[in-house]
Amino acid sequence: MPKLHGILRGKYEYEPNLGASRFEVRNARLSVNEKLIGRSEYKLEVDLCDESVIKMKDAWVRLNPYKTLRLTIYFMNRQKR
Repeated sequence: MPKLHGILRGKYEYEPNLGASRFEVRNARLSVNEKLIGRSEYKLEVDLCDESVIKMKDAWVRLNPYKTLRLTIYFMNRQKR
């Protein structure tokens, strides 16, 4: 079964003179990782609310063909800001 992890960072502001308030989601991150059949595993981590842009933070696939050998393939986001 995949393992899901997440984090939500919010901000609440209240202005008593105006009686106004607001809540803002500053950052929301979701990650999933799982061990697969055949000594392999993967991880994917995505920022869902980073300046209104979805960004991949971390992604890899790992193969463990032998106890003493581990091969990891990383996927990098080369997108410019």
